[in-house]
Amino acid sequence: MAVLIEPATSLANGQHFDDLKVSCGLTPAEIRIASGVAAGLTLKEMSQANGVSYETIRTQLKSIYAKTGVNSQAALVKLLMR
Repeated sequence: MAVLIEPATSLANGQHFDDLKVSCGLTPAEIRIASGVAAGLTLKEMSQANGVSYETIRTQLKSIYAKTGVNSQAALVKLLMR
């Protein structure tokens, strides 16, 4: 089974993720996590798709929150919709 994680086109386009990467200093792994959140994936699904532990995904998500100034997945999606 393979799961592809890519930005949901209705929420954010690739350029927006690139802008977020530059403005907030997100790593490629953090961009994948943000993209997964935007696509509605669970942390467990993202950990399986990326071949890393659930705790690694949680740590990366916390880093995304700190870098973007949000504190929830809903707030992150809202930021990605701008």
